[in-house]
Amino acid sequence: MKKKFLILLVICLLIPFRVKAIDSIMVTGSNITGPGETKVGEEVDLSFSINFSGVGDTGDHAFYIAYIEYDIECNQQVLLPTTFNHDAWNTQISGDFGRYTVYAIYDGNDAFSTQCQDEVFCNNINTTIRFYVKQTTDVVTMVKINNVRVWYVDLLSLDEENLEESMKNNIRQYNVAQNTYKSILINQTEQTEIKEPTSQIGNTQPETPKTDTIKENLETKVAPKISSTPTSNPSTNTNQPLEKSNNNFLSLLQVKNYQLSFDKNVNDYEIEILKDVNSLNVTATPEDEKATKNIIGFDNLEANNHQVKIEVTAENGEKRTYTISAKIKDTTKENLTTTNKKNKNKKKSKKLKIKLEKKHYIIGGISLFILLIIFIIIKFKDRKIDKALKDL
Repeated sequence: MKKKFLILLVICLLIPFRVKAIDSIMVTGSNITGPGETKVGEEVDLSFSINFSGVGDTGDHAFYIAYIEYDIECNQQVLLPTTFNHDAWNTQISGDFGRYTVYAIYDGNDAFSTQCQDEVFCNNINTTIRFYVKQTTDVVTMVKINNVRVWYVDLLSLDEENLEESMKNNIRQYNVAQNTYKSILINQTEQTEIKEPTSQIGNTQPETPKTDTIKENLETKVAPKISSTPTSNPSTNTNQPLEKSNNNFLSLLQVKNYQLSFDKNVNDYEIEILKDVNSLNVTATPEDEKATKNIIGFDNLEANNHQVKIEVTAENGEKRTYTISAKIKDTTKENLTTTNKKNKNKKKSKKLKIKLEKKHYIIGGISLFILLIIFIIIKFKDRKIDKALKDL
């Protein structure tokens, strides 16, 4: 029984991740391949690849990657990029001082497009860059990939009769701080004069392709390669408007300097404030990026009955209101407690003073008594001495 329960639990936990993978494109990894060792004055070819999941026609979606950017970092004192080549993507590279950006837009090149699903849906991008190894005393150097940016579109969501407008509404962007490293050992050569080659990498950043550039690629390079434009799924009517989202939940609700246990399904919250507080710093983030929010009353609590309302409006117009009630903290009890404590401390001090005074009196009395005894003994001895002297 326990085993069946655990299996069901695992399935339930995996369902959301499965749905998430279908509803978007994700970067599953990046890689740098090439020699792990080279020499000063030689050239070394390194291949950079970015891999994706969720690309292709699944029936519900047909995600197509239109444009990619990612960054490469290396030690400019050691490696100089000189030339590069690419596969099915029209690629440019720009940058300087060891920081370079790769820009790639789908080219539809027949020589490479067979590597892609239906010759359109490419799951990865590969670029090979040739680096010249400069004169250096370093024995090892590092090359890094990071900050991948992807622009993609669901072909099933496009309206072929109004392609440009539907593209503006459906092009999505996905960013991830993907970090991949490769180390290369550097062997020294005899100290001879080496002429460095000229780099063909520019330092002018190209513009991010505009919608019309992606539209042209869709019309001229993508559409001819799939069975119907803009989708290969005949059962889907692309002229039907997409159903608008009814998601009016918040994913984040915070009040600066106050503890708030947020649950998106709970609409009402309460915090305690001091009497002189009349504004709150409230942060609210809608769960759906197409939803909007409106925060009311945060800047003047007194005028809004000490309530802050966060109205979240879904894409389809449905509204949800979260309310934060700011209750003025009752400081009377605290003041009374403080007064009582002071009174108690005074009584304790007075009692301690009386005890100390009694103690002093007792010690003084005992001291006087001892001195009196000593005085009597001395007097008694003096009389005995005087009597003895007279007898003599």
